Amino acid sequence: MRHFLHYIYFIVVIGIATSCSSNRNIVRVDNIQAFTARCNIRINESNHSTSISGSLRFRKDDVIQILFTPIFGMEAARLEISPDDVFLIDRMNKQFIRASYGEIRAMSGMNLNYKKIQKLFLRCLTLSNEEMLSEQHVTLPINNHLELDLSLTNFAERNDWTGHSTVSDKYREIEISELTKLLPQHQ
Repeated sequence: MRHFLHYIYFIVVIGIATSCSSNRNIVRVDNIQAFTARCNIRINESNHSTSISGSLRFRKDDVIQILFTPIFGMEAARLEISPDDVFLIDRMNKQFIRASYGEIRAMSGMNLNYKKIQKLFLRCLTLSNEEMLSEQHVTLPINNHLELDLSLTNFAERNDWTGHSTVSDKYREIEISELTKLLPQHQ
């Protein structure tokens, strides 16, 4: 759980990334309102690398969801980024965190919001003359110790998915301060 929340935390902070490097193109992002894609996220730390696979769902000006499905397509966790807050559901341990951007700013010192994250995703999807969405790979440097590689495949312009998640009363809410206790400290 400790490492999993560590990786989820760094996915949330991608909004501070200042650059994208792309080796493939994606078409007509200015017209895309919603899409889904398969994703593979590799987190490269100074001496360690971990990959997490899943699905990305994007609905412009509404919600960005990343569903983490590491084993046999079963959802282990979901990260939902909306204009109001960030919602992380840990399905394995039946717990969740809902944090406002103000709480994230207070915890991390980063000025993060939905528009910045959405702009990052849209900026990394570049235009080409192709008519079909294709594979996309971006590298996001987070800090001196951490880099995030995001690969997206199997794009579909789709809007037929539930946009905002809920959890049953079987889930326990944890405070964002509990998340910071689980994260390793870089020196």
